[in-house]
Amino acid sequence: MTKYYGIGTWWKSRPHQHFDEFINGKKVCIHASLDKPTNREITNRQNFRDVFLNIEEGNIIYLKSFKIRGHKVRIRAVGKVIPKDCRDENDIFCINICYNPNHNFDGIVKDLNNIDDGVPRNKRVYQEHNPDIIRIINKLIGK
Repeated sequence: MTKYYGIGTWWKSRPHQHFDEFINGKKVCIHASLDKPTNREITNRQNFRDVFLNIEEGNIIYLKSFKIRGHKVRIRAVGKVIPKDCRDENDIFCINICYNPNHNFDGIVKDLNNIDDGVPRNKRVYQEHNPDIIRIINKLIGK
């Protein structure tokens, strides 16, 4: 069964924005260092890693942005996970993606507003379960 994942492209470490790097490199990555000062931060990073490391070949990802005001999600790119693994060092984890060519930093889907289904779309990486969003993603990827 195909699983769907939303992944953010902005990290607090420099450079902040990684959208172009992901698209051009045909990959998606997260930075999830466990070298953090509080147990809460360490637990969050471990959860990010756990979700990310469970993404498998054939799963679908979408690069997203999240606007805190209004809880708005914007889909910027969609792609399918392909076999080659490209995990990096220094707590940066990557997987290779075959992106649909319709990607756009400003959003190929603009502002999915006030989705209140319990999925934490303000997080760096999460599994998507909302059937409406999955339908949108499938249409974008050409399924």
